[in-house]
Amino acid sequence: MLLLVMFGRFLGAIASTPLTPGPVNPAWPEDFKWFVADNQRRNAGFPDDVTGEKCVKLTETSPGGWHDNYVCWERGKTGLKWYNDKSTKEDAEKVELKTKCIQVSESIAAWRDNWLCMPNESRYRFQWSSAGKIAGKECIQIWDGAQSDEAWKDNYLCAFKLPCGGGQYISASGCESCGKDSYSAGGFVTVCTSCPVGKTVVAGAGVQISDCYGCDADRCSPDNNRGEIHLQQTSQLKSSDGNVVLKMEDEVIKMVCDGSTRWGKGAAKDDEETTQNSGLYITPNGRMEFYGKDTRKRWSFEDTTGSITSPVSLIAESDRVALRDTTNKIVWTRTCVEGRCSAQYCVQNSGGVNMKEGSSITSPSGNVWATLQRDGNFVLYCNKQKPRPIWNTKTQWENGKPSNIKERVVRLQDNGQVSLLDMNEDGIYNKVYSSQNSPWTRTGTKLQVEDEGNLLLSSLGLHPEVVLWETGTSCPNGDLTYGIE
Repeated sequence: MLLLVMFGRFLGAIASTPLTPGPVNPAWPEDFKWFVADNQRRNAGFPDDVTGEKCVKLTETSPGGWHDNYVCWERGKTGLKWYNDKSTKEDAEKVELKTKCIQVSESIAAWRDNWLCMPNESRYRFQWSSAGKIAGKECIQIWDGAQSDEAWKDNYLCAFKLPCGGGQYISASGCESCGKDSYSAGGFVTVCTSCPVGKTVVAGAGVQISDCYGCDADRCSPDNNRGEIHLQQTSQLKSSDGNVVLKMEDEVIKMVCDGSTRWGKGAAKDDEETTQNSGLYITPNGRMEFYGKDTRKRWSFEDTTGSITSPVSLIAESDRVALRDTTNKIVWTRTCVEGRCSAQYCVQNSGGVNMKEGSSITSPSGNVWATLQRDGNFVLYCNKQKPRPIWNTKTQWENGKPSNIKERVVRLQDNGQVSLLDMNEDGIYNKVYSSQNSPWTRTGTKLQVEDEGNLLLSSLGLHPEVVLWETGTSCPNGDLTYGIE
């Protein structure tokens, strides 16, 4: 048997609009039917159609030819037309200018000049096979049924299954997934739509524009499919008033407030190789990860894990950068407050802050204070008139400061702990005391003294604040004298 498989050409200019003129494209092969008699076609609900909007009649005038065979479709329009000699087909192409055709042939000589044609913009990649179904395609058998010639029993009209699903487009080889940074509602589109500048989506996951996630001027929105945020290496966030900018420079992510850097992170923590793109990622469970230009992971924050129950957005606000959930609750933040120690508190916003020997922080009334004494002990006192120690770190030197210790400091560390550190002659700090609270990287921290006699470490910028550590002490009743006489 003669084998002849005519491959359909790219039928028409690439476009992203539906097939015209019909508003709906019939699905292949579900909406297409083959009929071998007029009464069969009518009984199936397809009336006589002289316009060709619902059926195309396949005819052959030679002896033994066809006269009542049809390909019909249940909805929409296809623009399919049939020609049964080459000159007629070529004339039609000249007249209509937008017609493409495939040859329908069999070993019978008269069936070598029949053509099934369709509009240039048609999405259907039809192929004719006279040797059985084509692998990888959906086919309908084209056979009169009354013919005794066995050669016709293996003739099929084939095409890739259509319409495409969401996140796909029609290519020369069928439905394929849209690439990264693009989306498609599927159907009969041949081009995926690009996400807005600065936004992205995983290949094949974008169905609509809202699936594109990334960053606008002042915020990064999560990916609808995975809940992930990605601030790209070349992107930045800027608050609406321009006061706060979150950006990445030279492998460092930093927050700039009114021109001054208030927070930054960039030292390598984990140098493992990855396949991630560079930039800042925030996973659905709150894990924050930063990847360098070489795609190696530089650092991560993990203590938000488990605390987030809804998608979050990363936002640059007038006095902070914050992660807010869908209820507007802050789950992570860095504020524009400068890290320092004042008379009433110590604040660390990035990298830690030191309280020097001889320094103190005092409660609002001035009647309770914590001081790093020159004997090396960090002590909490009540009553300015008659000072009474109520808590201490028990770290005083027995015989004065050792000669190899250059300084001792109380340090608010960027992991949320309060520690006493000794610096040796080589400039290396060694820990001699720690509050031992759970690591905290969700915000900066604030160390302050309460009038009741409690030394308290709390979150910076959360409302309400989170208590991270406290001495749990209080002044005896006789020492609760607010104000100094």
